[in-house]
Amino acid sequence: NLPIGSKRRPTHGAGFILLGDAAGLIDPFSGEGIGNAFYSARIGVAACAEAIGEGDTSARSLRRYDDRLWDVLGDELKVSHQMQWIGRVRPLLNFVINKAARNESVADHVCGMLANAVPKKDMTSPLYYLKLLLS
Repeated sequence: NLPIGSKRRPTHGAGFILLGDAAGLIDPFSGEGIGNAFYSARIGVAACAEAIGEGDTSARSLRRYDDRLWDVLGDELKVSHQMQWIGRVRPLLNFVINKAARNESVADHVCGMLANAVPKKDMTSPLYYLKLLLS
């Protein structure tokens, strides 16, 4: 089992950093991980270059990677984790799926969230479900 990004785990140590799936950056809602892997690689390269340039690859020095990584991805992973829990409420999930099946605008919005084109945070708001109920 690969660790999903539902909680913050250490992603660095003395002389190493973890990237992508190894860092537990799999999106808890969609199961996608390649985008987060690329972000972690970009952030990791910069953090490692700085640490090597300073001649200090200790865990303390490489903590900058961990901090930057979670500054960039933390909120999105948190929202995806919330959506994962919402998806476990079967009546609510069925309600959204049935609305999407009957309403093209709702279907486009849900697909947009899955494709990261629309903020997933929308789906964690009770107001979102009230709007669906009234549409």
